[in-house]
Amino acid sequence: MRHFLLAAIATAVFSLTTMAQDTKAPTITLRQAEGTSAQQGTRSLTFYTVPTLCKPCVFYGGDFNPNDPNAEGFANGNTLLVPDTEVYAAVDVPKNVNGAITGILFMISATAGAFDPATATYDIRTGISEGKGGNGVASGSGPMSFALYGNLGVYQTAVNLTKPLTVTPGTRYWFNMQPQCTNSGNSACSTEQFYLVNTTQETNGLNAGAQPPYQMFFNSTFFGFDFENLCEGKDSPSCARASYGLMGHK
Repeated sequence: MRHFLLAAIATAVFSLTTMAQDTKAPTITLRQAEGTSAQQGTRSLTFYTVPTLCKPCVFYGGDFNPNDPNAEGFANGNTLLVPDTEVYAAVDVPKNVNGAITGILFMISATAGAFDPATATYDIRTGISEGKGGNGVASGSGPMSFALYGNLGVYQTAVNLTKPLTVTPGTRYWFNMQPQCTNSGNSACSTEQFYLVNTTQETNGLNAGAQPPYQMFFNSTFFGFDFENLCEGKDSPSCARASYGLMGHK
């Protein structure tokens, strides 16, 4: 299983300059091709302190940096091309913090830029480990808000929980949300694939230290994986942290 994941990643290397183009063959990862960082390094980037859809924001892991050679995206979404594929990203709730989570924001690269319908599913779990999905504590679906994030080439996508989740201090939670493109009447949905992008410098992060490194898990019946750690035991910055946020209150 792990050898297959590594082989799939090795063969699914793309330049991030082509992220907006159609990707007809389903892939697990989307990453910057070797040798492109010098050309992209001259590109001017516009950053925001916190994504506007993360409101009220209690956590944001940090911005995606397409100029970084470790920039990468991981298949995450539900489309006609790639159904029900999930990446779970973690947060450690401090022992002295009480509060509630009201929504989830994922920074998403979309190969066709189509969100149809504009809804998202979400799932929150505890106790995830290699090959084990742990315990589900909240799940559901709802209307999804989305907007391009500056000129980084990614979308901020956000969904509110149907009911706020009161967190337990000192607990590690894993979060997933899936954008959708399942409208058979929309030709873009036959080529659309979504990727949750990473953050390598945690730029503009809010309480970013609450995200434990190397704790992203990949779950996809389509690709044949059951809660596999994306880092596969390696301390690589490309799979250390996700660019995502949480809405809520204390």
